[in-house]
Amino acid sequence: MEKVYVVGVPPSMDYMIPLASRIIGSSHTLIGAPRLLDMFKDLKGKRLTPLQGGYGTCLEIIKNRAPEEKIAVLVSGDPCFYSLGTSLASAMPKEELEIVPAIGSMSLAFARLGLAWQDCVFLSFHGRADVDLDRAIKDPTRPVAVLTGGENGPSSVARAFLDAGPDRVCHVMSNLGMEGERIQPLTLSSLAKDSSDFPSLTVLVLEGLR
Repeated sequence: MEKVYVVGVPPSMDYMIPLASRIIGSSHTLIGAPRLLDMFKDLKGKRLTPLQGGYGTCLEIIKNRAPEEKIAVLVSGDPCFYSLGTSLASAMPKEELEIVPAIGSMSLAFARLGLAWQDCVFLSFHGRADVDLDRAIKDPTRPVAVLTGGENGPSSVARAFLDAGPDRVCHVMSNLGMEGERIQPLTLSSLAKDSSDFPSLTVLVLEGLR
């Protein structure tokens, strides 16, 4: 039985690591969101399978694969950061799965800002209705990085932080590593009043208080 590969896909091909390119190039089937599959639409002889329905659907496709079929599951950014990689790893035998990391939005965000991120608190508001902010506000000297999306855009997230803690300098970072990249330095209070429509691929970084 061929291994299944969960391959992290960076924001653009400029950041793709050679190992990921080789695995994708030698796979028979690519599974992923339409946006990710579109990045590899010119590869010949690939079965492109849009992922509809999330983890359960993906696992079902994998279980029904042919013994000689090599599958690469494409995920945005790092596969083990609020992503599908950990779910598949917990459901499959270790010898049948390999996870290939990628440069993701968080590493790009801190590189753009030139900020250390080893002490950062990471949160995801993307598709989540109730996020516990306690560990993010417990020590306001630590930076906080947030994946935003859906109904929880940057302005909504800023209001949630202001309800729980002090105002802070923040950076709204959209389409990192892609065409149309934009970085806006603001404060939580000014962002909370901003009614702009931010792109779905937006990271919010809060600087630690000094």
